[in-house]
Amino acid sequence: AKPALQARSKRTRDAILKAVADALEDGVLEKASVQELARAAGVSIGAFYGRFDSKDTAIAALFDERRGALTKKLTALCEHAESLEEWAPKAVSIAMAHAKSNRSLIAWAAGSEPAVDQMKENARKDSINLAAAFRSTIQRTVPELSEDDAASAAGFCIAPVGGMTRDVTVFSASLL
Repeated sequence: AKPALQARSKRTRDAILKAVADALEDGVLEKASVQELARAAGVSIGAFYGRFDSKDTAIAALFDERRGALTKKLTALCEHAESLEEWAPKAVSIAMAHAKSNRSLIAWAAGSEPAVDQMKENARKDSINLAAAFRSTIQRTVPELSEDDAASAAGFCIAPVGGMTRDVTVFSASLL
């Protein structure tokens, strides 16, 4: 997806992503054409292709946007948590709320090859940034741990939250 450089371009991009999200939630995204998505967004097909290479690229951009918002929330939690005991239930709560509101999108991402390598790269970067923020939380709240042990603990704590949330979202809707 091409980044929006001007306010009008950002509004157009946001309208397209909203149309994609609405179609996804309504269960019609698979059958929706780019033309139908553009019409729902109130933009031309050229405007759609000016921002996204394909429907899958637009879905991947929506996924990236929402994953980025989750990462910001979790990073803010890491910066303010006073203890691991405080962090854990809040992190799970944030992740599960994200899963509930993005169930269809997460299922799409889990059930298809990513449309764009950039989607994987963005997720990797977000994970690295979140792990670094959480490592700082661990070092602040458990000062006796070495930097290496804090880094290992951060990965150990974050991975299950993400994996559990994904698995519950994709495979066990009743658990939500």
